[in-house]
Amino acid sequence: MDLQKGFEIIVSYAQSLNQWALLIVGGSAVIILRESHRRPEKWWARRCYFLFFPGWAFLLISMYYGQRIYRTYIAYVLTKNPDVGLFLEKTNHLASLQLDYFYYGVICFGFWLAVYMYWWVTAKAADIRSGK
Repeated sequence: MDLQKGFEIIVSYAQSLNQWALLIVGGSAVIILRESHRRPEKWWARRCYFLFFPGWAFLLISMYYGQRIYRTYIAYVLTKNPDVGLFLEKTNHLASLQLDYFYYGVICFGFWLAVYMYWWVTAKAADIRSGK
């Protein structure tokens, strides 16, 4: 496989992860800011919203590494006689970091969703309708 094509695939994947991360950050912010959101009455269910902060941080760090991948690719394209091994090693390392932080963020939101669903299933119907 052509190395140029390999770099393009890595950059495309990094951009895709950045788009997903941005979508999750924006969607989770809407959940909190929406007025029609059903707020749990149980203290343990409300405390799970603190998972949004590390989730957002992990996703933003993932997006940062995605941008670094793109900048590394631009440097590779614009450099005369680039050290392909060096660029490939750096890009692979950055892609690994981006994917790891993306997973950490998704795990935070997944845990929040599991607790919210547990609350939603076990809460009294009157509490859910009233928004408590």
